[in-house]
Order: sequence, then structure tokens, then C-alpha cells
Amino acid sequence: MDRRGWPWKKKSSDKITKADIPFVTPDSVGSTLSSVAHLGNQENCTNKNYVQISMESYTRMSGLEDQVVNLEGQVKDLESKLSAAYSELDNKENLVKQHAKVAEEAVSGWEKADAEVVSLRCQLESMTLSKLSVDERATHLDGALKECMKQIRTVKEESEQKIQEVILMKSQQWEKFKLELEAEIDKLDKGLREEARENAALLRSLHESSNKIVKLKEEKSEVESSLELQKKNVQSYEKEINSLKYELHMISKEMDIRNEEKDMIMKSAEVANKQRTEDVRIITNLEGECQRLRGLLRKKLPGPAALAQMKLEVESTRHVISGIHQRKTSSLQESEFLNMSKQLELFEEETKRLKEALASSKAELQASRNLNTTTVGRLKSLEAEVQVLYQERSSQKSNLAINYQNSSSRICSNSPSITSISDGWHEDPESPVESSTDSTSDHFHVRRVRSSVKFESHKSETISELMDDFLEVEKMASSSDNDSVQIADKVKNDSEDKQLKSNDALVEIQLKCMTESYKSLQTHVEELEAENKFLKEKIDE
Repeated sequence: MDRRGWPWKKKSSDKITKADIPFVTPDSVGSTLSSVAHLGNQENCTNKNYVQISMESYTRMSGLEDQVVNLEGQVKDLESKLSAAYSELDNKENLVKQHAKVAEEAVSGWEKADAEVVSLRCQLESMTLSKLSVDERATHLDGALKECMKQIRTVKEESEQKIQEVILMKSQQWEKFKLELEAEIDKLDKGLREEARENAALLRSLHESSNKIVKLKEEKSEVESSLELQKKNVQSYEKEINSLKYELHMISKEMDIRNEEKDMIMKSAEVANKQRTEDVRIITNLEGECQRLRGLLRKKLPGPAALAQMKLEVESTRHVISGIHQRKTSSLQESEFLNMSKQLELFEEETKRLKEALASSKAELQASRNLNTTTVGRLKSLEAEVQVLYQERSSQKSNLAINYQNSSSRICSNSPSITSISDGWHEDPESPVESSTDSTSDHFHVRRVRSSVKFESHKSETISELMDDFLEVEKMASSSDNDSVQIADKVKNDSEDKQLKSNDALVEIQLKCMTESYKSLQTHVEELEAENKFLKEKIDE
């Protein structure tokens, strides 16, 4: 009850306590700390004057220090809060600037959109006007199209009538022309039978010429085989020549080495001569000293026993010096003699080897010359046979030309229209064959090495062209089966003649290739002879 009844006492006591506790400031705290430090310094300096502090003052000082620490922590917190507030203000200012820029851009975009809307409205108005004008033009064009269609229909009807009339006229003309052709074909049959007999005789001669060509091909294959053998021999000769060149190179190197050895031997001989001269000089000096000693001994006149001992000593020294010198000279002479004998034996062996190689190369050259002479004889015989074949072909061609002119004159006298058709018919199949032969001849002149392969391809091309010509002839002469058979025989004969011509051209090209290869072989043989001469000269040297 007492405690509750007297609340003003508590307040008054609190006031008293608050009044008793002084207000602590940083200046007061600093002054107190400085006084304490000053007292500490005085204590350290004097160590005699001591200050007595009561417990109350000590507790009061420790409480003040704690308050200072707390206040410093509060100051640091406030500074961190201020820095955070400044950073937030900067961020907000940046956001405000960005919002202002966005607002300006939105205003400019709205103005541009208004301008575009105005331009689009103008374009719509112009498009509507152009559409109206196009609609008017379309109506006018529809009317013009209808009129054109009417005119086209009338023109078509008139043209169809004219075409029918022309077809009737042409059909009547073709029937008349057909009757005339049938009559003329009967006349041509007789002429073709006569030509068939002549073609049979020509076929016999062609078979004979083909047999001769087969023989020529066989001889050509033999010549090619002999040429291949010659090529192989030439390659072997080249290899041997290369080996001889290598041997010569090695011999030249050995000669250089031996020359160097000779130089070394000469130098050693010079050194030996110098040593010999030095030994002679030493001996002369010793002899002079001996004579001087003898003179001295003679002046002193020693006994006979002493003179005998001196003579023996001098002779022993002379024998020793002469033996050493003779041993040195004899050993040097023996070594030089052995080296020279070995070198001479090696030179003799090498000369024997080179002579044997030269003899073998000469024998091979003679064999190659004999082969070349045989190939020349074969080539000359082939050229003579080819000339005979050309003469026979020329005579056969002249006979064919005469017979063909006679038959063509008969046909021309009977009907000029059919002659024109037959001439065109004969010229059409012959022209591609002739052009093909010309092209193949040029082609073979450019590529002579691959003549055999090109010959087979040319044969296949000519046969295919002749088959095409034969099919065209069958189409032209479909009305009469007998006539087509005779015409086919004639075309076959012509194709065989053209094949023979192409074969002759190929034989000529192959002969040219053979002559060129023979010339190249001759040049190679001459080169081999020159190299052999060069080797002989080197050996003689």
C-alpha cells in the first residue's frame, strides 16, 4: 500500500538520479581520457606520485567508454543509411529520365502515324479513280474481243474449204505420178539386174584384195612384234649405257683418290729426304768432332790400347747410325712398292672390265643394226605391195565409174524426174560416209599412235551409217520387195568399197608410223655409237 500510495516519491527519486548523472558529451569524454592519459604519463615519468581514484569514478569512466563505443557504431549505421538513400535517389532520377525519353518517342511515333494515315487516304482515292477507268476499258475490250472472234470463225471456215480443195487436187496429181513411177521402176529393174552381174565380178576382186589385206595385217603384226623387241633391246642398251656411265663416274672418283694417294706418297718421300739430309748433316758434324778428338789425342799421344778402344767406339757408333738409316729407307721403299703394285693390278682389272663391256656393247649394236636392216626390207616390200593394191583399186574404180555412167545415161534418157530422185537418193547416203572418211583421215594424222583402236571405232561407225542408209532405202522402196533386195545389194557393195578405202588409208598411216619409228631407232643407234666413242676416249686417257 505504501508503494502504491506514493508515486510522486518515485518520480522525484528518478529526477534526482537523472540530475546526479551528468550529460556525457564527446568533448567531456575526450577531456577525461586525456586527463587519464596525462596521469598515466606522469606515473610513468615520476613513478613516485600516485593518484588514488575511487571505485565510483572508475566505474563511471568505464561506463563512459562503453557509451562512446555505442555512439560510434550508431554513427556508422547512419552513414551507411545515408549512402543507401543517395543511391536510391540516383536510381530514381535515372528512371525519371528514361520515362521522359519514352514519352517523347511515343509522341513522335503518334505524329508519324497520323502522317501515314493521311498519305494512305490519298492513295486510296487515287486507286479508286484508276479502278473506275480500268473497268471502263475492260468493257470496251470485251466488245472488241467478240468482234475478233466472229472474224476468226469466218476465216477458219474459208481456210478449211480451201484446204479441202487443195487436198483433192494433190491426191489426183499423186495418183498420176504414182502410175508414172511404177512404169519407170519396171525399166530400172532391168538395169539393176545388169549392174548386179557386174557387182558380182567386183565382189570377187574385192575378196581377193581383202585376203591380201589380211596378209598385210599379219606381216604388220610381225613387224610390230619385231619393233617391240627392238624397243626392248634399246631399253636394255640404255640401261647398260647408264651402268657404264656410273662405272666411269666411279672410276673417275677412284682416279682422284689415287692421285691424292700419290700426292701423299710424294709428300712422305719429301719428308724422308729431309730426314736423310738431317741425318747426313749430323753424321758430318760427328765426323768433324771425331777428327778434332783424334787431333787432341794425337797431341796427347796416348797408348795403343786407348787408341784401339777409341776406334772401336767410333766404329760402333757409325754402325748403329747407318743401320737405323738403312732400316728407315728400306721400310719406306717397300711400302711404296707394295702400294704401287696394288694400284697397277687394280688398273689392269678395270681396263679388262671396260674392254669386255665395250665388246658386248659392240655386239649388241651389230645385232640392232641387223634387225634394222631386216625391218627396212620388210617395210619396202610392204610399200611395194600397197602400191600394187592401189593400182588394182584405181583400175576397179575406173571400171565402176564407166558402168555407173552408162546406167545413169540410160535412166536419164528414159525419165528426167526419176533420175533427179535417184541422184538425190544416191548422194544422200554417200555424203555422210565420205565426210566420215575425211574426218577419220585427219583424226589419224593427228593421233598416229592409237591407230588400231581408232580403226575399230571407225569401222563400227561406218557400219552403223551404212545400216541407217539401208533402212532408208527399204522405206523408199517399200512398194516393191524385189526392187528393195537389189538396191540393198548395191548399197552393200558400195559400203564394202568404202571400207576398203578406209583400210587403205589406215595402212598408209601405219606405214608412216613405222618409218618414223625406224628414223627414231636410227637416231638412237647413232647416239649409242657416240657414247661408245666417248667411253673409248676416256679409257685411252
